[in-house]
Amino acid sequence: LASAFGFMVLASANAASRGRMLGKRPVIFKAVTLAALAAWMSHGFSAFTALNCVATRSAPSQRGRLLKRQAGMCQVPGDVKRNLMILIDGTPFQIMEFQSKKVGKGIAITKTKIRNVLTGAIIDKTLNSGAKYETCETEMKEATFSFYDEETGEFNFMDLETFETLGLGADILGPAGDFITDGMTVDIETFEGKALNLRFKGDLTAKIVDVHKSGRSDDTAIITLDNGVKKQGAGYLKVGDTVIINKETFNLGKRV
Repeated sequence: LASAFGFMVLASANAASRGRMLGKRPVIFKAVTLAALAAWMSHGFSAFTALNCVATRSAPSQRGRLLKRQAGMCQVPGDVKRNLMILIDGTPFQIMEFQSKKVGKGIAITKTKIRNVLTGAIIDKTLNSGAKYETCETEMKEATFSFYDEETGEFNFMDLETFETLGLGADILGPAGDFITDGMTVDIETFEGKALNLRFKGDLTAKIVDVHKSGRSDDTAIITLDNGVKKQGAGYLKVGDTVIINKETFNLGKRV
């Protein structure tokens, strides 16, 4: 601003000088100069006001955009993988197994075995190459086991944050239900508020209460655990041993 003002003053002085040299009154040049200065100041003030408004305007709220959960997409066959959860006709399914193969020039199909996470039902489904499915976002809730309802066949857990009851059917849990004990803390996987499955925290262990040698050449034995479940295990295991249970297959692991 200072440099522009200096330039105008210099221009006015030069104009006045030329006016005297030409024998004309410098009043005309003063008037022109003052008018130009007033116009410039008005324009400068407007620009400054606009700039100030832009600078001081509050930034648009980003909270909604930042907190909005963006749903992912799965494109067949490149994005297909085990345990991925996708929406098919609005229902969440978990991909248990899959196999992709070409059936023609540039055409591929993917055969899958998927599990309905709401009912536990497992079905076979063929996914066409290039098809896109929205992926599911689930939420984990920490909960403790409360009781088993024999009438409904459900394991009931208490959400440690909301104290609400989360129920999981024995048919959905499968062999995992054999290793749930009173007061056990687990992570419950939920989708839109509905319990889908659970994950055990830390190592899952059980105590051996009986060992029956199989008599086979591989020296295996039938192991009875303290929850009544019978498993095949190594022949060196003995009564009183505590063993780690594989949380995926629920087979016996090493001794603790």
